Amino acid sequence: MAAGRRRDIRLSTTEKLAKACDLELWELLNVDAPLPQLEEGPAPARPGAKRRSWSG
Repeated sequence: MAAGRRRDIRLSTTEKLAKACDLELWELLNVDAPLPQLEEGPAPARPGAKRRSWSG
């Protein structure tokens, strides 16, 4: 999933996604649940992320 090469997702990948979203696995896979409301504002920076500067 990270490199976009595979069409299938392993169970361990879905478990990691659920944990990253602070959800239980069943909550992530529950397609009948309503979508969560997103908070307004900019996304927080990832730890260790480098800012891109566009020079031109």
